[in-house]
Amino acid sequence: MSLLGLMAVSTAALAEITVISEPSGYTTLNLPAGASTFVGLNLVPPTAYAGTFDVVATDTTRRTITLTAAGTGLADNQYNTVPHFIEFTTPGSHQGLNTVIVGTYTSGNRVVVQDSLPADIVNGGTVTIRRLWTLSSVFGTTNQAGLTGGISSNSADLIRVPNLASGYDQYFYSTGGFTGVGWRQIGAGSANKANVPLYFSDGFYIFNRGAAKSVTVTGSIKTGPTQVVIMTGNNYLANLCPVQSDVSSLGRTLGNSGLYTGVAGGLTGGTSAENADLLLVPNGTGYIQYFYSTGGFTGVGWRKIGAGSTDQSFTPLPEGCFIVYRKGEPVMVKLTQGSF
Repeated sequence: MSLLGLMAVSTAALAEITVISEPSGYTTLNLPAGASTFVGLNLVPPTAYAGTFDVVATDTTRRTITLTAAGTGLADNQYNTVPHFIEFTTPGSHQGLNTVIVGTYTSGNRVVVQDSLPADIVNGGTVTIRRLWTLSSVFGTTNQAGLTGGISSNSADLIRVPNLASGYDQYFYSTGGFTGVGWRQIGAGSANKANVPLYFSDGFYIFNRGAAKSVTVTGSIKTGPTQVVIMTGNNYLANLCPVQSDVSSLGRTLGNSGLYTGVAGGLTGGTSAENADLLLVPNGTGYIQYFYSTGGFTGVGWRKIGAGSTDQSFTPLPEGCFIVYRKGEPVMVKLTQGSF
C-alpha cells in the first residue's frame, strides 16, 4: 500500500459552520493474485463537523452530546443512517478518544454515542465527526473498485473483517443468483451489506482469487493521536501514518508508535517474549514477531524474536495493517501520529 499523492482541500463541515483545510490524497491497495493481503485504510473520510461540544448533564450515562459551534443545524439521523464516528480533539489525556454515533437529533443539536464518556471530559472541548468507511464507500456501490464478483462466495474475492466473537465476517460482491446483486455477507443471504462499516483504526484482509489488481482509496490524512482499545487476543490495527518519511518523528516506528509506554495505558513488556504482548507483521509466509523487552538476556527495548538483543525501536510500522497479540486484560493505547 502506498500513498501516491497529497493535496490540500477545503471541506465544508456543515453549511454555515466552518471550513476546514486538511491534507488529503489517495492511497493504493495492491492485491497480489491468489493471495490474502492485510489492509489498513490509512486515510479517513473528510471532516463532517469540527467544533465545540457540551455533555448533556441530564444524561447520567454520559452518552448524549450537544454540538455547540455557531450555526450548527442537524437533521434527525444525519450522522447515524450512514455510520459516523466522533473523535475528541482537545489536547490532553482524552485526545484521540473516539466512538460511534448511534443517534442524531435536530432538537438541541444533539448526538448520542455508543460508549459512555469518561467523567473528566469537560464541556467546551473540541470534537470532529467523520463518516466511517463502508464497503460501498471504499469499493463502490456497484463494485467500481473492480474486485472479482461472483454468483457465490466460492468464486468471488472475499473481504474478511475480524470479529472477536466468531473469527471473521466475510463479504463479497454478488453478481446475481440466489443472493441477488450487491454487497453480501456469507451466511446472510440476500441482505444488502453496502453500508457495513469498516472502522478507521482497524485492519482487515482481502483474499484476491483473480489476477493481481489494485484499489485506489481517496480520503483525508488523520492528524493527532488515536486511542484504541486493545482486546485480549489478536487485534488487527491500521497504520494511520500514510507515508514512511521524515515528515515527522512521530508515529513511524516501533519506538515512537506509543504502543509501549512503560506505564498504565500500553502494551505489556517482559523479560522474554513468553510473558510480553506481541506485535506481528505479516511477511507473506508467516509473521515477524516483536515484543518490548524489559530486561534479562535481551536487554531493554523493542526486540525481534530470534534476533537477540538487537535494538528494533527504529523498525518502521508496516504500511497497511499489523497485529497486536494481547495476553492480558483489555487496555487503552494512544497511538501517536505524524504531523502533516
